[in-house]
Amino acid sequence: MKFGDYYASRTRPADPEDPNCKCILWTGPFDKNDNPVAKIDGQLMSVYALAWIVDGGMLSDGPFVRTCKTRGCVAVEHIRMKSEDPLFDDQQYDQRLDDGFKMLGSGEEDDLSDQVEGWQ
Repeated sequence: MKFGDYYASRTRPADPEDPNCKCILWTGPFDKNDNPVAKIDGQLMSVYALAWIVDGGMLSDGPFVRTCKTRGCVAVEHIRMKSEDPLFDDQQYDQRLDDGFKMLGSGEEDDLSDQVEGWQ
């Protein structure tokens, strides 16, 4: 099975009736830290990395930062590579909010840059 097929078979829109909701929920397994994981060829892989690959990105060992509060969201628009500079991460996150990025189910603009997700 190809990565894209595997990803597509284990995801669903968070709110199919809301065209503004861009969240995609993982329906597959989660690890003990509540991070979505994929089992490919007997190996566990971060679903954030899988989403990155499926979207055309290069294979990376992360770490990834989730920019969305929705549990299990694996939309590639809601994850990004973490930089080595925390200030840069905060600036990128703030810019996404300024550009109209909204989090599902919240009117808040919480800073989630400290929630690093990566390979498990």
